[in-house]
Amino acid sequence: MTETCWRNRPVAEKLPTSTFYKSGVRFFLRGRHCCATKLWPHVFSQLKRELPRRNSILTSIIAVTFGIGAASNAIAQIRPVAGGSLSVRVDTPRPPASAQAIMRWKLGLRYYEGVGVKRDYRKAMRLFRQAAAGGSARAMASIGLIYAQGRVLPQDYTKARAWYTKSARRGDAAAMCMLATEILKGQGGIKDSAIAVQWYRKAMVAGSPLGMYGLGMCRQKGIGERQDMAKALAWYRKAAIAGMPAAMVKIGSFYALGTGVSRDYKKAIHWFRKGVAVHSARAMACMGNLYFHGAGVEQNYHKAMQWYKKAADAGDAGAMNNIGGQYLYGQGVQRSYRRAAAWFHRAAAAGSSAAMLNIGGLYLHGRGVPQDPKKMRYWFREAAKDGNRNAMVNMAAINLNGMGGKPDQRRAIFWFGKAAAAGSPRAMYALGAIYYDGQGVPQNQAKGLELIRKAAAAGSRQARQALAKVAKDNQPAASNK
Repeated sequence: MTETCWRNRPVAEKLPTSTFYKSGVRFFLRGRHCCATKLWPHVFSQLKRELPRRNSILTSIIAVTFGIGAASNAIAQIRPVAGGSLSVRVDTPRPPASAQAIMRWKLGLRYYEGVGVKRDYRKAMRLFRQAAAGGSARAMASIGLIYAQGRVLPQDYTKARAWYTKSARRGDAAAMCMLATEILKGQGGIKDSAIAVQWYRKAMVAGSPLGMYGLGMCRQKGIGERQDMAKALAWYRKAAIAGMPAAMVKIGSFYALGTGVSRDYKKAIHWFRKGVAVHSARAMACMGNLYFHGAGVEQNYHKAMQWYKKAADAGDAGAMNNIGGQYLYGQGVQRSYRRAAAWFHRAAAAGSSAAMLNIGGLYLHGRGVPQDPKKMRYWFREAAKDGNRNAMVNMAAINLNGMGGKPDQRRAIFWFGKAAAAGSPRAMYALGAIYYDGQGVPQNQAKGLELIRKAAAAGSRQARQALAKVAKDNQPAASNK
């Protein structure tokens, strides 16, 4: 179930507050000189007993700052091997990472996620590097993730793949999955779906639900292996049983859409509710979709809105966009363009390209926001850059007509081409007509007809009508011969 495109880490838990915990904090806040006293090891050991495992930030800070339990020598930096090899190899067992390296990685993770401390990617990266030097495979994978996301340092998929490879070869299952994903996309090196499948399989053998999910995805899409929906569903089941919320949602979507199985809304609801039970925002949004469309349940916009709001509160961008859509059209709520605009902006900030497209539409028509062709163009362009093919078609149209700027047929053809490559029937038809008539490009009727036929096969009514007209126009010529 996907978000509706409306047409044109948990919060840190509180640390315990026992008397000894408070005294430990006071000692820590007095300054580093305290570590020289004989009291610190005693405080540290008591704090470890006091702090739950999930709230070990103070323990981490003390261990890293004062080097308790490990020598606090200067730590050298590890340089990744350039490029990263494609060979699926796990190194022979190595000594485990030091306790201090593990502490540094955990503390870095807290700075990376902003859990219990102010988010600081630079500090996180520094701690990850130090932990990697101490042999932490998890830290190596975290460094790869930072390079892949382009945080702190410029985005560099080659270095990301190198770090993922180092971590994967040390046996880290999460790194195996991230490496497999990069190899599937050809990011940072050679694209090889067969090798990617092997890495997913190694992660699965290591017990990773993400590895099971990856194998399901490959079977579903026929990537690196023969497409087999039954086997895909079996892998998703294994991942779901292992506790992966995304797999629960995927199984629910299979049954809701009838993908490879008979459509069964009862089973879909069963799996979506399993996802909801483990706090999956996407599962909540899918429940909203069922109520919105009346699929397997009585159509109820109010209940759809309730589920969308739960999902939005949990961070689901698609649900935020759908709430905006309900306010835009007054479905289950009083119509409000201002509230629609507010929810679309919130969804766009969370990464929804559909919401970016909708904001562009609001600026086009001046609904809930002042009419502004430049802002319209900006939001359509942002959605198009994020891969939204409807936004690509809009960018082509506004470049062709000069809306929000000067007419630019070259850019229009560029965006029609991008949208057609992304599978848009409207773009295939428009681009085919441009080539068939030779509008701004050298005339090429054969190429034009090929694109129009593709558009017709993809469901374009205009393309079918155009083909019928071409066939009718050619009939007299054929009969005269």
